Amino acid sequence: MQEIPISHQIPGLFGKISDEAGEFIYTCYISSDYLDDHVRPERTAFDIADDIGGILEDVEVSFKDMQRHVLARSKQYLSNYLSENLKAGRERINELLRTVFNPNHGRTMRAGEPDRNL
Repeated sequence: MQEIPISHQIPGLFGKISDEAGEFIYTCYISSDYLDDHVRPERTAFDIADDIGGILEDVEVSFKDMQRHVLARSKQYLSNYLSENLKAGRERINELLRTVFNPNHGRTMRAGEPDRNL
């Protein structure tokens, strides 16, 4: 078995995920005859290239190919669950932009004017 974290690769997959039944952690396992045929005898790794280029990329499967497809399917599967996280993230960014980066927020000092709040 090989563990590959995906939280940093799927927007909104941070913090808690929940549905009507409560909070949960998303874990994805893949299995196939192809993986069974390419596992090393000690079952700790696979005889599969990380990435394949050139003339073999259309006939050989790489870990990069598998990850790309699993990520796409995971994003699709989780889309309804992640919408609230994405909405909350946009709201945090908008609030930050309104309060910190808004030049009209609060009092604007002129160059050379002493800060009277010190």
